[in-house]
Amino acid sequence: RSQVISFPSYSEYLAAQPMQRLLVLLCCIWQCQAVDLRGSADRQGPRQLSKAEAGELLEAAVEIFQKPANKRKLLDAVSMSNKEEDPMKKMMLMMTDVMPLAQSMMHAPMSKYGFSDDDALPVLSQIQALAAGDEKMGSEIAMLQGALQVSVL
Repeated sequence: RSQVISFPSYSEYLAAQPMQRLLVLLCCIWQCQAVDLRGSADRQGPRQLSKAEAGELLEAAVEIFQKPANKRKLLDAVSMSNKEEDPMKKMMLMMTDVMPLAQSMMHAPMSKYGFSDDDALPVLSQIQALAAGDEKMGSEIAMLQGALQVSVL
């Protein structure tokens, strides 16, 4: 059985709340897969993170993305994507250029906690939920969002 993946339109993206836009951005960056493309109904999602584990993964992301060499690679890839004027093509470039790069950078921390690269979206969703009301985690999410700002206009 086939499943269709639907991405938000540009106007839907702009209408989204800032945290939803952050989630879309981070999903693109971390090459998240929201749908099991094989249509497997029996596949279980990843285990539940503790708040401490979520904080540690978030700290790892900040540390990894702030390393000068990694930051330069990510910013170069984002810059190349931003040169595209068409918003949909720009998002496609983010998915094909930036996502694999960021995914490779986050592979070790994700593996450390027993997650595969395909678990990125559910893990990210858990981190976002666990960060609600936590000032430190919220500031780390905001820092990542600012550091990897993508201009979609």
